[in-house]
Parts: sequence; structure tokens; C-alpha cells
Amino acid sequence: MVQPNVGAGTVARIDYTGEPLLESELAPTWREQLSNWLADGVEAGLPEPTGMVLATPDQHGRPSTRRVACTAIARRSGR
Repeated sequence: MVQPNVGAGTVARIDYTGEPLLESELAPTWREQLSNWLADGVEAGLPEPTGMVLATPDQHGRPSTRRVACTAIARRSGR
């Protein structure tokens, strides 16, 4: 929901307030959890439910981010 509370020194932005993320409610694996979140996004009718930001560190530990679309979740041997 967009909060159009624009006044002196404020900026309109999306309100992301929602339910807390509780570890006890997460799926047993990251793969299952990601699948659940993607399905929730599709079901909610989000405009780009597969869009996400992927972050990885460089050799010095500095983060590098990029926007990606998750089009498939592949299972690799041993992971």
C-alpha cells in the first residue's frame, strides 16, 4: 500500500509492515521456503513475484547486489 503522506521533508513510499518472520514457522529447507514465498507472491497478485535482489560478497567481504528474476529452482546433487 502506498502511503501518500507527502509533506515537508517526507517522501511517499510503500508500507511493508506485515507479520513478523518467525524461525519456528519457516520451512525445513531454504529451497522449500523460497518456493513458498514465490507461491505466496503469485497468489497475492504481486506485479513481479519472482523479482529479488541477490547479494554476494567479494574477496574482501564487501557486498555486491544485483536484481534478478527467479525463473527456476534447480536441485543439485549434494546441496
